Amino acid sequence: MDPFTRTRALLGKDYEKIEAASVAIIGVGGVGSHAALALSRMGVGSLLLLDMDVIKESNFNRHAQGFRRYLDRNKALAMKEEILSFRDMDITTITRRYDEELEDELFAHDFSYLLDCIDLITFKLQLIEACQRRKVPFISSLGTGNRLSPQNLIISTLFQSKGCPLAKVLRRESRKRGLDDFPVLLSTEEPYRIVLDEKEGSRHLPATSYFTPSAAGNLLAYWVIQEILKQE
Repeated sequence: MDPFTRTRALLGKDYEKIEAASVAIIGVGGVGSHAALALSRMGVGSLLLLDMDVIKESNFNRHAQGFRRYLDRNKALAMKEEILSFRDMDITTITRRYDEELEDELFAHDFSYLLDCIDLITFKLQLIEACQRRKVPFISSLGTGNRLSPQNLIISTLFQSKGCPLAKVLRRESRKRGLDDFPVLLSTEEPYRIVLDEKEGSRHLPATSYFTPSAAGNLLAYWVIQEILKQE
């Protein structure tokens, strides 16, 4: 048997759609890394992984590539190496932060779906605007920090979402820009009120667990697989 014999048995001829699919994951942190792992283990044909950051010890509690062997390595490159350790596949990496200057380079690559796993709202909005303008199907991951329960994760749409502080900000800014509604993954769990001393730029980093970001990454991957299987 090859690594995907049992998945083929589950999905039948539809599995060919997954083998032919290509997915871009923008942000390969706690959520994005688990989405990449899940899609690669489902047999997706190719991935594009984008992240400028490096693996730190503080990432070990939740990143799929959070191992000592990848310490201080770029997150996208480390994720690529981890995936290639168990299967052969086409993986493109971009080791820069997504912003408007990177838009043309990113969308010049051939992918059918995009997962937005960016943390910072400015760059998140720029990516969402680009996806809508270019008519690229996508889903956006909202906050999983300061939360513990994976059971409170849901897939909704931005304008129908409730109970997520990040969604509230993103909803306001999206309406200002005249964006259409779009699918999001969010937690309905009220976030813990925790502020760490550690900062990333001007942003205070949230407390994190393994459960919520890993489950979120798997739900994003499931959303993509469902969209792929709907194709004629």
